[in-house]
Amino acid sequence: MKSVVSKKAFTIVELLVAMGLVVILVALSSLIFAAGVKAHRLADSTIEITRRAEAVSRQLVADVGGLRTDAPLAIWFEHDPATGKRYDQILFFANGDFQTMRQYNGQTVSGNLSRIYYGHAWQVNTDINAVPTAFTAQYRQSGLLSRRAHLLTSNLTLTYPGIPTPFPNGTTPDFFAATFFPYTNNRSEYDQLSLAEWKNLMQTQDNCNQMLQICFNNGTNVSDTGRPMIDMTNIDTLHLLLSEQISEFKVQWAFKSEDLIDISTGNPFLPDQLFSGLLWWPESGDLLSFVEQRRGVFFNMPGIVPPPADVTPPDEWDPVSACKYSPMIVFSPTYVPRALKFTFTVHDAKGLFPEGKTFTQIVKIDN
Repeated sequence: MKSVVSKKAFTIVELLVAMGLVVILVALSSLIFAAGVKAHRLADSTIEITRRAEAVSRQLVADVGGLRTDAPLAIWFEHDPATGKRYDQILFFANGDFQTMRQYNGQTVSGNLSRIYYGHAWQVNTDINAVPTAFTAQYRQSGLLSRRAHLLTSNLTLTYPGIPTPFPNGTTPDFFAATFFPYTNNRSEYDQLSLAEWKNLMQTQDNCNQMLQICFNNGTNVSDTGRPMIDMTNIDTLHLLLSEQISEFKVQWAFKSEDLIDISTGNPFLPDQLFSGLLWWPESGDLLSFVEQRRGVFFNMPGIVPPPADVTPPDEWDPVSACKYSPMIVFSPTYVPRALKFTFTVHDAKGLFPEGKTFTQIVKIDN
């Protein structure tokens, strides 16, 4: 007598349920995998942004920490009303350990004093030995933050291909005027001038105006724009590059009550008389729409003659004493910032943070 074994198969309903569970598991796995990939990409972009910010901050601290308060200092404030972003520029002299990126006469040049500039650069397609003919990106869109440093050296034998003449050489004021123009200012990494010679040159109005025009001018004419010009495919321009993916750069200075003067009496305020602690400019008090237009402020440059009080052009340079905390309160003519605050916005190459991340670096200045 044979035994009968019953073989029971899956029903259609059971198969559908099983298939549904498999689909759900696959979908969940896909979501988890996609979330993991996104998290990994966000982490990579965050690290990229953080590294860029750290590199910019370290350089700012190293340079501004050595700022010479007895030397010319100039800041250009620029506000883009369309985006609300700032594209400020700053030029100063600083003590420190500096060296050129390129070799001159077969060697790197070192020094302990430098003329330093920070600001957004134009992006160009050019040969370092030829004057650029066109910009490939406006400085407001290039995302290229420039650090342009010129060692101060007395070595008159330095040479580099494409830079046939010393730059600048203070043998005579005329020679300074003839050789100090935007193109050579971008190509060179050194000044054959001492700080004493620079300060002496800045005693005349013409030289002060020329320095400000050459280092800061935003004009779209490639032959006279003062902003740096960088070609990302040309190694001879990369000494001007501090960081890519920087969409905004803002400069402010710190001041105390005793740095201000009462116009009605001509006397400075006492410590804590007007306010306590530190305030930041431009940000405090009645700024008279200062940053709503393109304006520059300079320190330790007595050769400049300020414009008449009733003249308000859209673009102008003023001594620090023209800056107003309020209509009747201005800065002392001898004021030098107690600290500088830099605010900059960093983006990632993949564009995962469309608005970028904003960082602030404050550097105290030893007065």
